[in-house]
Amino acid sequence: MSETLTRVLHERADGARLGSIDVDAITRAGARTVRRRHGTAVTGLASALAVVGTIGALGLGGTDRHERDAATSPTAVATVTWASGTYLHTEWLERDGWSGSSSVDLGHQVSAYVRTARGYVLTDGQQIWSYVDGHLSHVGTVEGFFPSSTFQLVGDTDGTLAAWLSERGPVVLDLATGEVHEFPMRGVASVLAVDGRAVYVNDSQGVSAIDVDSGSVTPLGSGSPPLAFEDGRVAVRSSNGNLFVPATGPGDRAPTGLEHSNGVATFSPDARWLAVTVPTSDDGHRVKVFDPDHGTPVMLPTGSVSAEGYEWVDDDTLAVLSLETPSSHYRLLACTVSEPSCAVAVPDLGEGRDDGGNGVRFVLPIGEPYFPYPHG
Repeated sequence: MSETLTRVLHERADGARLGSIDVDAITRAGARTVRRRHGTAVTGLASALAVVGTIGALGLGGTDRHERDAATSPTAVATVTWASGTYLHTEWLERDGWSGSSSVDLGHQVSAYVRTARGYVLTDGQQIWSYVDGHLSHVGTVEGFFPSSTFQLVGDTDGTLAAWLSERGPVVLDLATGEVHEFPMRGVASVLAVDGRAVYVNDSQGVSAIDVDSGSVTPLGSGSPPLAFEDGRVAVRSSNGNLFVPATGPGDRAPTGLEHSNGVATFSPDARWLAVTVPTSDDGHRVKVFDPDHGTPVMLPTGSVSAEGYEWVDDDTLAVLSLETPSSHYRLLACTVSEPSCAVAVPDLGEGRDDGGNGVRFVLPIGEPYFPYPHG
């Protein structure tokens, strides 16, 4: 959950036109996708932020430091990935307390990456590659400056699509087929999310959904871009800064004021939970998880002076970047919301906030570099 993303979303929300997002259109799109996921094909429009989803064990190859394989383990609870240099690392935890890890050398500097259920998409800041089944393929080029507020990778962690923005418009890669789809569009400021067979963009008309297969574009409204999408549910920030989740059906409750937020929100894959990460006055972050239907917050026992929920591991598990004390090195936690409890997945990432300055050396699957401090 980088400061870049937090700041950019905040600025765009503040500067957006005060129209209204068509929540009904988003809900209809999400409902269609849910029904089709229960069938034999996944088509139509769906929505999700890049940093939510279910981590699939992908069999990275490389050198396993343990005998058991996360891809075949029946007791795997959480799988966490991160990158450093040219290496992609995986750590998994299991119910019996056993843990394992693996690393693979991708042969290129990993400056940013995202996951999908089929593989990974990564960039060194100039070129873009996919990594699927142990094979690295060149799929695109970063246009313009990197890092910047206009370029970010997004991925569907329970689907096969990833996307980014070129100077001509959104680019979508299907990792299941290797097909690259380009959608020439003027006025696109950012790619917000990709899920199912749809990509969501913030363009000159507001928020729009592009059906990747048909190329059709559906305007969803001209208000502030939602901070989170998931299967027809959205988290929206009101003019007074309160985060709320509109009801999607007659039986849903939709309390307002879940959080006064200028940060980033992410739904769990089943939209049962909403994690909200906001900056604090001491340059840190705090994370809360809400039941969006009842407004009840869950406080995760991170034991941290600063904690950021950056990715959903599954429907009930949130991956958290944790700074235990101001002088500590960063660590990665896997937090089970329903208990609530947190287990240490990676005890030491090799540097802390003070070591990192304007950027750290490790990379998280958030589609952009992580910056521990505000920057221009």
